[in-house]
Amino acid sequence: MRFKELLYKIFQRSRDVQFYADVLYISENYLNRWVNYATNKPSKQHINEVLIYNSMVLLKDFLKDILQVAFDLNLSDVCYFRKLFGQKTKLTSSQYRNSIRQDLFFYRIGKKPYSGID
Repeated sequence: MRFKELLYKIFQRSRDVQFYADVLYISENYLNRWVNYATNKPSKQHINEVLIYNSMVLLKDFLKDILQVAFDLNLSDVCYFRKLFGQKTKLTSSQYRNSIRQDLFFYRIGKKPYSGID
């Protein structure tokens, strides 16, 4: 699927479906119908999934603050980033980052985190 390949390569340039349709030389409506037919998901959902995946990767860099992660993703509004991340992952970006820290800590000491279930 050419749309997905393009999305992974240049997703930081735009989160607008029309942008990808223009690059592929097709109409936005045709792109949306084709992607939805092929994947059962709208084009915008694919764009948001790639954005969230890449944000999760960037959040693993503990030297970057949330503002820098949003900036690296070409998002000018940190509030929008936090809202979208929370909607898609059910975690705040800080909670996600803390879970990574906790996992790393327990990995380093060779124990599993306490789950409350014995």
